[in-house]
Amino acid sequence: MLSDIEARGILSQTDASNINTSDHEGNILIPEGNIADPGGIIADPENIPTDSKRDTAVPDESNTTETESITVYIDTPFRRTIDWLSNHPTQPSQYFCPTEPVTMTSKHYLALLDWLVEDARHLLEKLDAFEQSYRESGLRYHNVPHAFRHGKTLNIGFIRLSPFLLHRLAVIFECNDRDHVNIFQDWVGLDTHAKAAIQKVNSAQDLTDVQELRAVQEEVKKEVLEAEMYTKQVGKIVRSLERMVDKVYASMPELEEVDLSNRYGFQGGIFRMWVATFPEVKRDLVTFDELAEDMVKNGVEDGTWWSEN
Repeated sequence: MLSDIEARGILSQTDASNINTSDHEGNILIPEGNIADPGGIIADPENIPTDSKRDTAVPDESNTTETESITVYIDTPFRRTIDWLSNHPTQPSQYFCPTEPVTMTSKHYLALLDWLVEDARHLLEKLDAFEQSYRESGLRYHNVPHAFRHGKTLNIGFIRLSPFLLHRLAVIFECNDRDHVNIFQDWVGLDTHAKAAIQKVNSAQDLTDVQELRAVQEEVKKEVLEAEMYTKQVGKIVRSLERMVDKVYASMPELEEVDLSNRYGFQGGIFRMWVATFPEVKRDLVTFDELAEDMVKNGVEDGTWWSEN
């Protein structure tokens, strides 16, 4: 065991003036500060080399230049979705209590009207699709020889078509005015109620009274429901016509060539009379002859005959 004199001799190599080396019982005491740094030499800021000190000086603001940022909002579907989600509550406590009735405000009713007007527009887009299917069936029908589709030919070995079926197709695809054909009342009904709903919503955009908005919302809802009923009926009619035309094609022994491009021909004239019943021709947006020639060359193309008119 080291004596008190030997211990003092060892510790004399350090700055003993800053260290309490032993207590009154002669026990060696650990110096204050870091063990690897007896006496706290490195801990003393004055003992740190100048080049290793951290530069804590505040930069001169006069030498700094700030670049002004400009935020540009680009309207994209993704951005609209993010904006829509950001308006929703972020915490469960922010939602309404399920047992308490929600107090409807003008914003709530305007939101409901926006949903209803989207439903009405979707129904008009369905009517466009039905119109296209109807025209495709009609174009196929007019490519069948006139004598055959009127049952004036005898086909041995093939099923004879019902005269009622042939008459029904003739009334629909050889008409000169849709107003005289019952099935198109459903077309008109769908179009009328859907556009009435859109018109009522547009007229209610400036309303702020909750009672008035509630009344408009009920009226628009009824219009949309009526349009949906007509949509189902039009869909059934179009699918039925497709099946009837398929039966005509299946019963034909041979598909004879029919020249629909000749506007002065017998079948070409009947075809143009049918094309003249289309909505865009009635609105004078295109002539029936131009539309007929385009259908003969390119078939039935996509269109927004009802949704954008």
